[in-house]
Amino acid sequence: MLEQRKVVIELGWGSEKARVFEGLVWRVKTEARMSGKQRVTLVALDLSYKLQQGPSKPKVHPPGKLTDILTAILSPSGIPVGQIKIDGEPEFTADAPLVQGPKTDWAFIQELAVRYGARAFVELNDDQAQFYFVSEKLLLDGDPIGQMTYVPGAGPLVEFVYERLASAAAPVRATTVVDPLTRRGGAEEGYGTPAEAPLFVDPDEKSRLDQLGNRDGDVYASARRRGLGVGR
Repeated sequence: MLEQRKVVIELGWGSEKARVFEGLVWRVKTEARMSGKQRVTLVALDLSYKLQQGPSKPKVHPPGKLTDILTAILSPSGIPVGQIKIDGEPEFTADAPLVQGPKTDWAFIQELAVRYGARAFVELNDDQAQFYFVSEKLLLDGDPIGQMTYVPGAGPLVEFVYERLASAAAPVRATTVVDPLTRRGGAEEGYGTPAEAPLFVDPDEKSRLDQLGNRDGDVYASARRRGLGVGR
């Protein structure tokens, strides 16, 4: 396995299987072991990694709707579009075009997502990695896709561990508080749980990767901060 090789991870057997990860090898690390054996660790990033590579040159995109511009940006990478759905989609003209600064395509797409209140990500659906750019409002208004039950001890879910970025937390628009003495309720505006620290970036690991060149240190730090899919 070499860097830039495609990695596909599937669970199951025969026709009863599901693809759980599809990405590219980002780094191969070989470690010496006892008894003459070696352990090789592959670090793979999801296919959005394709959009993080290449020169960071400024661009002026041709006129059109944001959907058309995003599709054109994705086209060279070969990543299929799963859904682009924007609440109040903007349209750009020749007099007021969409200008991309000197940054990678993925960094520019994430900037657009913040600008227009959307989420941009690559996700596996129907056994294929696909690109999504969906308004936060549409995501929050959607129906839940399922339910997980967790009971301490013996239960259908053995363990559930999650990490959340503070910037990714959806705000709580209102909550009802009942006074324990008067039993009267009132609505208060507020936000969710206190902000959590971003995913940890190991400075020693980043420094080591910076010495390798090819912006490996920046890619590692970006993957940790943005919570990109990482397979080991």
